[in-house]
Order: sequence, then C-alpha cells, then structure tokens
Amino acid sequence: MNDNKTKKEFYVFRVTEEEKTKPEEPKPQEQYIISPFDGKKPKNTVNENMGYHIDPSTYDCIRPNRSTQQYVKPTPVEENFDDVDPFEKEENTDDFYSVDPFEKEDEVEEEIIEENDDEEEKPEEVDETPTRGEYIVEPSNDDISIEDLPTDVFEELDGHEYQTYDPYPQQKPSTPTMVRPTIDLTKPKVATTPYEELSEKRTPVVNIKAPKITKYIRFKLDLLPKSSSNSEDDTKEAERQKAIINQTFIESNVKAKVVDYIFGPTVTQFMIDVEPGYNVKNINNIESNLAMYLESEQIRIQTPIPGKRYAGIEVPKKKQYRHMVNLRDILESKEFNSDEYKLPIAVGKDNFGKAMICDITEMPHCLIAGTTKSGKSVCLNTIIISLIYKLAPKDLRLVLIDPKRIELSRYEGIPHLAMPIIVNKEDFPSAITWVYDEMERRYEEFSKLGAESFSEYNRRLVESKQPKAPYIVMIIDEFGDWFIGAESDVTEKIQKIAAKARAAGIHVILATQRPTNDSISGNIKSNFDTRIAFKVSNNVDSRVILDKSGAERLEGRGDMLIKYAGSLEKRLQGAYVDNNDIRQIVSFLRENNTCNYMVTMEELHQSTAERQVASSSSSTTSGIDDPKFAEVAYYIVRNNNASNNSLGKIFNMGFNRVDKILVALEELGVLSKSVRGKQREVLVDELELEQILSNQEIF
Repeated sequence: MNDNKTKKEFYVFRVTEEEKTKPEEPKPQEQYIISPFDGKKPKNTVNENMGYHIDPSTYDCIRPNRSTQQYVKPTPVEENFDDVDPFEKEENTDDFYSVDPFEKEDEVEEEIIEENDDEEEKPEEVDETPTRGEYIVEPSNDDISIEDLPTDVFEELDGHEYQTYDPYPQQKPSTPTMVRPTIDLTKPKVATTPYEELSEKRTPVVNIKAPKITKYIRFKLDLLPKSSSNSEDDTKEAERQKAIINQTFIESNVKAKVVDYIFGPTVTQFMIDVEPGYNVKNINNIESNLAMYLESEQIRIQTPIPGKRYAGIEVPKKKQYRHMVNLRDILESKEFNSDEYKLPIAVGKDNFGKAMICDITEMPHCLIAGTTKSGKSVCLNTIIISLIYKLAPKDLRLVLIDPKRIELSRYEGIPHLAMPIIVNKEDFPSAITWVYDEMERRYEEFSKLGAESFSEYNRRLVESKQPKAPYIVMIIDEFGDWFIGAESDVTEKIQKIAAKARAAGIHVILATQRPTNDSISGNIKSNFDTRIAFKVSNNVDSRVILDKSGAERLEGRGDMLIKYAGSLEKRLQGAYVDNNDIRQIVSFLRENNTCNYMVTMEELHQSTAERQVASSSSSTTSGIDDPKFAEVAYYIVRNNNASNNSLGKIFNMGFNRVDKILVALEELGVLSKSVRGKQREVLVDELELEQILSNQEIF
C-alpha cells in the first residue's frame, strides 16, 4: 500500500485519495476520540515514530466512567478509493451502551439477527460494504473519578484472555466479528535511538558489604619522652658516706663493714658484710646514729637484702643526682613486649637498675596508698597507659571510678572503657553491681562450657567461633570516700568480687591517700596480695598497707615499696608520665579509634533510679516489718545489748535500718527511750518478749 495513499492516525483512520483533494469543499475539523488528553491531539511518542502501535482500547479499562470501545475488523476486499468520499461521515445508529462487549460471544454479536417462529418474516439486511476498522466513541464526563467505575467491570476482566492488536493485519476473508478489546498491562518499552534494539534492562544487584571492623591503632611511643643519658652519680659523696658508715660501726662495736655500694635512681644502697656469728639485727640499733652522721633525714636498713648475703643501708641521694624513670624506657624493653605477661604494667626500677614489670593476673588485686605528692596518682596513670599500650579493646576493658573528677576523668572517650567514667556517688553502686553481675554471668558460662579458668573459657569461645571475653580491670581512686555511707550490699559485693573475680578475668585496683582500718577491712586485705606503698604520714598507716613499718621513711615523688603477690617488699622508683603526655595519648586514641561501651550511662542511671525507688519504698516501712526484727529483738534481750553500731556489724545492716528496729522495740515497751550519750536499757526478759511478739503476730 502506498504511503501517500493512506495515512494512519493514532485514534482514527481517515482515507484520502492519492494526490486528489476537494478544495471546493471546506475541510472539516478532524475529530478525535475522547481520551485522557481532553480532546487534544497527542504528540507522537517515540514508539509511534518507530512503528510500534498499541490498540488504544487497551487503556479503556482505566478510564473513568467509560465503556470499553468496540473495534470492528474490516472485511477483506480490494480497496478502491475512487468512489470513497474521505470527508463523508458515516452515521452510527448503534447504541454503544446497549451492547455489553464483555458478554459471551454466543449472546452478543456485532449485528443481531432475530429469528422469529414465522419463517416468512425476512431478516434484516446487513450492509457488507467493506470498510476500514472504526472506533465507536460515546462521550462521557471527564470529571468523574475512577472510584465511580462499576466494580463488575474489573471482575469480568479477570476471566478473559486478551489479544494484542496488530495495526497491519493480514487480509483474510472472514465475517465481521466483534474483537474484544486488548488490555496489555505491561509497561511499553521505549527506544532511545531509532536503531536501538529493545531489550529488558535490569538494574544490577549491588552487594552491600558489612562495614569492616577496624583494628585498634595504639599510640606510638614517640609521644613519650626518653630518659636523659647524661645522668651522673656523685662518686665522691658515696665514698665519703662509706667511710662514715665504717667509722660508726667501729665506734658502736658492730662487727660489719661496707664492701660495696650501688647507685639507684633515688638512693645509694651500701652493702654490708657481717662477720660470721654476729647477729645482723644489731645493725638496726644504730639507725639513729647513722642518720645523724650521714646528715640524712631518713635512712632505711635491710637486714638482710632479699636474695643477697649482705645487709643493706639505703641513703637518699641529693636532688641534683636523682634519676627520673620515664615510662617509655620500660615500655620499649623486650621484657615488657614479650608474651610472658598477660596484663603487664610498668611499675618502675629497683636500686640495681632493673625494670620491674608486674602481671595483674598474678596479683590478682592491688592496694595502693600514699599521701599527696607521693606518686600515687602517677602510678595509676602508668598502670592505665601500660595496659592500653599493650592490649586492644577486644582484650581489655577498664572500669574507672574517680570521685575527684580530675585524675581519671581525662581518659573519657578512649576505646578501652567498659562504661563511662563514674564520678557521681549515686552511680557508684550501679557500677559495682554491673561488675558483680558480669562476674556471675561469666561463672554461669563457665559451667555451660565446662571451663575451669578464664583462659580455658576464651579458648572454648574461639573454638566455637565466638569473640573472646575481655579482661576487666576496675580502678577505684579514693575508695575510702566511696565506702563511707555505702549500703551494706555494696560492701558485700566488693568483698565477693575481691574473693571470686580473679578466675572470671576481673581484677580490682584500689587507691587511697590514708589507709585506715575503717576503709581497709580485714576481708579486703586478705584478698589483695599485692600492695604498693608510697610515703605515708606515720608507721601506723604503713602497717595497715604493708603489715610492717617502712613506708613512712620513703622520699616521696615516686619512691615506693611494693609487695608483689605476697613476696617480700622491694624499694623501687616508680615510672613517671607527665600530664601533657597523657593528654596527647588520649587525644590520639580518640581521633583514631571509636569508643563502644559495654554498658551506657543511661543504663546505669536507670539502674540507679530503680535502686533509689526500692530503697525509698523500703525506708517508708516501719521497723516492725523488717524481716530481721524478731531475730534482732531476741539478740538484744538475751545479750542486754542495744548498741546501734554493734548490731549493724553483727547483722550486717545499715545504721538507719537498725535505728528503725530500735524505735519499734521502744514503742512496744521492750527498750527504754533514747538518751544522748547512753545506751538504751532492756526493760523485759525473754518470756515477756515472746508474749509481746505473739500479740503482734511476729514469729
């Protein structure tokens, strides 16, 4: 068919003669089907330009309040355009809405032929004039929404099979039949260029990888200074002191003499050889004379030096000849970086210049005491820096509790913290409770996995492809301030942690300025085998921390006595780290690592609030409702003892709780009224008490 003979539009077909027009007749306005374009002729799409045409009736089902269009296929006859008026409009007398296009074919046809019983009646003649396919359109209101469509239209669509409209059908002789509208719900494919082959393009699947777990980036030792190599010792002064000691021995009739001396960081140690058969303890009797002749404030005598065949006299060096032990010197040593220690800490150097490295797993807990400017706070800093340099956060977590808000608060934000640094006294019981619960949880895991130690427990976790459990080191500064007024259950939990937590990989370090028997009880001391004593005010405090005197004679500024894991004490010069160096290290760790707490401050605050609510509810109850009321009452009557302090220690109860019980007994007539400075009197015997309790239904 010639292109200049016919031209096909998108919604209607019109026929024109080849190179023939009728200029004498005015050209009628082209009619278009009412469509979603509101009667305007739509622009040709890319599909139409390329020859891809889709039956417009495929979209009738989604048009609001429109009936499906009918399409009539033409009869296959030769086309003759000579006698056809291209502008002649055919009259359409059929009512489109009178025929339902979705009824069955045997009920609806394009032209209905009525058959009467009377055969004489002629059927209506059907005009079989060959025509092109045409669309029968019924105008409707475009303002009607899709909600107004009848529901049966969509229900009937489900049971039909639809055909794809072919705009150029092959001419085959057939009778005119109604073709059901084609509904193609697939999205038309669009070609970007005329020669592009249409093909379905799928979005490639992007595999989103899990974020990589960054390794711990530990700080470099370049942030710490080295010790100066130009340190010199005063040999002439040592020789002068040697002569003074020998002369004093002769004058005091002590059968001993100085055979050698050693320069330590802080003191000069003179080695004394005692004659056979002479009592070495007699050297202690001339301690005051030696200090006077040597012009020294304090000297320390060892009889004998641990592990040596000599006695020792330690004389402090002059300030200009004292050596500082920098922390970097110990951290760079091969001994510290070996795999011999699990939780190594750099403590300091002894008089022989040997670095002392302690393993916290062997301590297993540590007690530190010292006055102001004695070196206690610096020792805590060296312990923390040593641990975070050696171990990654996956292997170690710290619990830092600091009431002064100065010493340990500077470490806030480092990746090794198990929880935010505790500075408020209200959060202290919550932190202790969390450590205690973690200990109990680990012991339950031990029993499930059949592990007997923390190392074996971690080995079982690695075998089952689970992450290892980290060591937990809890450091409490000024623990005496925390324990004053603390609840009895908190003290009890600390004692249980000190007794049981070692096997669970949890270790405790306590520090205080003034070690007293009130703050350091016998139960705590029995589980803290490692003691570090800096200079204290008197020998009483030295006996509390070391069980012997000697710490009161120290020089301060890092001069210490350490009793490591129950062994004999040694004198060391503690490692030193400056505050500016600590700030640089903490800043480096914050910038290069992330801090992920094991427990957040919100969870601690919630635990604190719950505990306060519980304590307030218990405080509102009277003493007679206390579960230990009857037991305390019988004890008071039998022992004639109503002392609040003694009852609190015996029954492990707080002062307020005991006082409520005493007030309740006073109301029942068991005790007398409280008189300031005097103990309450017991007014009944045991039989009368039993009668009173039975009347109150207390058993």
